[in-house]
Amino acid sequence: AQRRQDPNGASAHYRRALALDPRLYEVALQLAELRAQLSDPAGADALYATVIADAPDDDLVERAARASIELSIARGAPVALLDRLLPLALSRFDRPVYGRAALDVLDAMAAGLVARAAGTDEDAATARRTLHDVAARGLPVLLRALTSSDPRERVTALSILGSARVEAAAPALLSLVESSSEAPLRHRALEAAVEVAPASLAESRSAALARS
Repeated sequence: AQRRQDPNGASAHYRRALALDPRLYEVALQLAELRAQLSDPAGADALYATVIADAPDDDLVERAARASIELSIARGAPVALLDRLLPLALSRFDRPVYGRAALDVLDAMAAGLVARAAGTDEDAATARRTLHDVAARGLPVLLRALTSSDPRERVTALSILGSARVEAAAPALLSLVESSSEAPLRHRALEAAVEVAPASLAESRSAALARS
């Protein structure tokens, strides 16, 4: 109720609480949401970043990441968020939440580009280059997602890699074609591999492709 009636007063209250104990990550998350409502995206972003990096609770990290993704897309600054998440995703193997968050950023960045890249005009060419750069930037996260036990993560990674045509992903895609026991997944991996694999590499895996 206080947030609705006096958002600035509530913001000051939250700040005082955090000054006493910076580990009140739920409070930090509430303050970030309030700063976003008060048209202070930079302040909200800084608080979300703190929760993402420091909160020990994966649920809080996921909530902060989702809100931060929405904010970064609205501000046109998703690359900065991705650059913050990638080191966490690649160093904190004990916290898969960071890899999922980075994958969600990549998915959000790719969403508008995939449709544009399907055309034949200069805008489509620009979208393809941008999409390639996005996928190349997040390639370690995308490759790890290919081996995830979560079907959503595998499908997301395959969709991005197939559209982005990052040649460095070809060996991992072809390996998935060979190793997966799930026919739909093999077929999607094959479609993505066809888009990115050099002809010589694809030919060397002809038996695997035939089996799929």
